[in-house]
Amino acid sequence: MGGIRRGLLVLAGVAVVAQAVVLCGMTGWRALTRYESADVERMNADQRLWDVFEAAGAETGPRMGRLENRFTLGWLPSGLGAEGVSVATLAVPGFGAVLIGLSPGRGRKTDRRGDPT
Repeated sequence: MGGIRRGLLVLAGVAVVAQAVVLCGMTGWRALTRYESADVERMNADQRLWDVFEAAGAETGPRMGRLENRFTLGWLPSGLGAEGVSVATLAVPGFGAVLIGLSPGRGRKTDRRGDPT
């Protein structure tokens, strides 16, 4: 493999790893990948239990906070399918490309007399 090809392979591998890490940072540096969920949205909207206590005049304190319901690219996958995408699953092929690009070549092949083939 030529020097330019190796350099491009290393550059491409570094770019893939960097993009995965940057996207993880932009979505919140979570450990696991998550997607928006209709179930979580339904739980956030359902506040009937709090309403019952307030109607009775009970001091309930602060309402339960809403659960975060947005996409986050995590460091590790949280399941199979779409949740299987993570920094680890994106960066491993990129890291492999970097290793292949940095590995030493076989050198120049010669025959018994020392002439290049």
